[in-house]
Order: sequence, then C-alpha cells, then structure tokens
Amino acid sequence: PSMNYARVRIAGRVAGAPRSGRNDGSIHFTVNDGTGRLRIYADVAPTEELTSGDGIAVTGSIKMSAARDPVLFVHSPSHITVTGRPTEGEPLE
Repeated sequence: PSMNYARVRIAGRVAGAPRSGRNDGSIHFTVNDGTGRLRIYADVAPTEELTSGDGIAVTGSIKMSAARDPVLFVHSPSHITVTGRPTEGEPLE
C-alpha cells in the first residue's frame, strides 16, 4: 500500500551536501530530524544556499510506498526555511 501526497512539515538538519538538479533549478537533499532521515526534492532551490548541518524546516507533500523510502516533494522555495547555521566546531552530518 502507499500513502501519497499528505502535507507534512519536518524540522531538522541538512545531512550531507545538497545537490542541484539537471539545469532545471531543482535541488535535492536529506534532512535528519533526530529520529531518522527523509529525502527532499524541491522544484526550485530556496533563496538561501543550503549547506550540510544547517537547521531547516520544510513543508511539502510526502510520497510513501512499500518498495521505496519516503520522499518529500516541495513545490515552492517559500516552503524551505533555514532556521540556523552550524557553529564552529559543531559536528556536521
């Protein structure tokens, strides 16, 4: 069974380096909320550049199925908010 496109919000830290899409302005990255990791795919990159360790809040539509890990799809850069930057010496993901 699958659960598709429920609207959810996740807050956590960017885990690893975000990657740009193929010349279409999109971006994908992973967020660790302390209980696990969730892949994020955004149609348009947020105005603030994301880096590993950034605190972040993301709202989007989740797609889940038994065959794949869940993915959160974000359709507006306004649904991605940087809530904090890592401090010097703080361990990154």
